[in-house]
Amino acid sequence: MDPLATKRVHVLVCVAFVWAALIFARLIQLQVIQHPRFAEMAREQQQRVEEIKAPRGTILDRYGQRLAMSLPAESVVVDPLRVPDLSVAADVLSKVLNLDARDLLARMKTAVDDHRGFLWVKRKITREEAKRLRNLDLEWIEFRTESERFYPNRSLAAHVIGSVDFQEDGNGGVEQSLNDQLAGHAGEMLVTEDVQRRGFASKLESEAQPGQDVRLTIDSRIQFVAEQELAKMVALHHAKSGSLVAMD
Repeated sequence: MDPLATKRVHVLVCVAFVWAALIFARLIQLQVIQHPRFAEMAREQQQRVEEIKAPRGTILDRYGQRLAMSLPAESVVVDPLRVPDLSVAADVLSKVLNLDARDLLARMKTAVDDHRGFLWVKRKITREEAKRLRNLDLEWIEFRTESERFYPNRSLAAHVIGSVDFQEDGNGGVEQSLNDQLAGHAGEMLVTEDVQRRGFASKLESEAQPGQDVRLTIDSRIQFVAEQELAKMVALHHAKSGSLVAMD
């Protein structure tokens, strides 16, 4: 073989060897040395943690009559990335749920721009609203079960019982002062998503621990009579307010 041709072959072999060595070194770097970092990046992109709200404890009177309790309520969510037509979706949802169509459309567009595959449309809807949405049979409308605080006796002893905010955290009365006891501890669900941010697998990381029930010394029957009589006296004497103490 011509010495010049032989030299060229040797050069090509060396270049190919160096090129192969560089590729091999890069693979080692990516798949071995930097594997933990890339695996963590993949998990951050593919997985999200959803909070599982714990049922709030019940508030009872001295005889076990319920003064405050939590009932299941449905909320509406959509995956904006799966919605065929955002304008039509906003129009349909706003009419059923009594929402502002322009505001809902803007929120969905923002979610799409941010590549977010989850959006709360309206939380804790009525049974009638849920029924009307289900009758539409649209695959991109989803429901989530939450809980809603309910006071069977309405305003009875409201100044003592207090109330909760939209997240069911106490913001007054017993609901606030004993919030840690009533609230319980939320659980966590690990959801794995595809490239379009659609969940295809889930794993329960920790179960929600329901809140504890609280029994008060109030007798709801005596409380009812006392509030009724006090209201009558306030109205009769045109008073700004009144107070009453019931004693045995």
